[in-house]
Amino acid sequence: MELRSDVTGTRPVNPTGSAQQVSVAGDPRQDVYARLMALAVGRPVAAEIVSQSESGTSMVRVADTVVQMDLPADAKVGEKVTLTLLAREPRLTFLFEREPAAHSMVSNTGRLIDNILRSLSQDGSTATLAGRTPLLPTPANSPAAALMLPSGLAAQLETILSNMFSTSGLFYESHLAQWVAGTRSQATLMEEPQAKLANLQQNPQQAIARPEEQMNRLETLQEKSWVASLMSKAASKLSSVMQQQHPDRLEQVIDRDAAGMIRMQLDALENRKVIWQGEFWPGQEIEWEVEDETPREKREYGEPEQSSWQSVLRVNLPLLGSITATMRLTGDTVQVQLGTADEASVSLLREFGPELVSALETAGAKLDYFTVSDETA
Repeated sequence: MELRSDVTGTRPVNPTGSAQQVSVAGDPRQDVYARLMALAVGRPVAAEIVSQSESGTSMVRVADTVVQMDLPADAKVGEKVTLTLLAREPRLTFLFEREPAAHSMVSNTGRLIDNILRSLSQDGSTATLAGRTPLLPTPANSPAAALMLPSGLAAQLETILSNMFSTSGLFYESHLAQWVAGTRSQATLMEEPQAKLANLQQNPQQAIARPEEQMNRLETLQEKSWVASLMSKAASKLSSVMQQQHPDRLEQVIDRDAAGMIRMQLDALENRKVIWQGEFWPGQEIEWEVEDETPREKREYGEPEQSSWQSVLRVNLPLLGSITATMRLTGDTVQVQLGTADEASVSLLREFGPELVSALETAGAKLDYFTVSDETA
């Protein structure tokens, strides 16, 4: 078994080239030989140096077996290397590669992510999405006005709230992939902040023809190889769209805004929580928090845990005062808890609680329990 020990890079190797120094593996048993012969030519496999002898030979674990090889003099026990089978005849010949140093693997994207994560840990707060405009234009300057809200408000709010996170920009990269695949419309994609970061000052054909520049500016969270492929596909589609809509201008990416969005994306990935703050209608503030509580660890025997989500809505209403509404969805089971520090509101919520329970059950929710808690204590 030959090992080209003088090759430590990842450049192509010509097996028929001039003779080079090689390393020869020891004479393995037939079953060991069969395992090595089963390796695919050209496919890298992980290996580890497990021991070395005084004579200079090394024992290497590869393909679930240990074989004896002559390795470079500076090889160390415990070192992880990569072996690639180059040829089976006349003898097994491997390409020997060392794993690159960890610092050489840190890309610009990695450094950006590291800097943002450091700022997150120093800040200590959860990044929050801020609503720029009220969800509803209806004013509610008095309790009487609050009772005069338009009919069909629930359905209207359902649509608004369901689209709020979708168009927030937190999931822009996955939405971009859906758009390229034809499963998301260009109109909905253009509603997200990243799509509005353009200044359209350049020629659209030139800007879109260089997708790698856009990739470097946006510094997405996906692997760069995937992003490059995705952006090359998106470029051809974006070209015609931008030509029609903005023939003479293409905005430059605003780095500060892009970095702010990436910070929120990283925070959501780290804490599995998203917070939105805004207004229901002018003057009516609201905070909405959605958290993924699904255990990260799998159950015994490798079974995945049931998905579990918690939604917390905090609002100070004209009649009921400060209300915290918590809804937890585990699998297809729902738990609802309403909390308030106003004694009169506690009584009122408990009085009309059965109507909420009935509405949830009518909607098909499997209600586990419903409670109203007094938070005055």
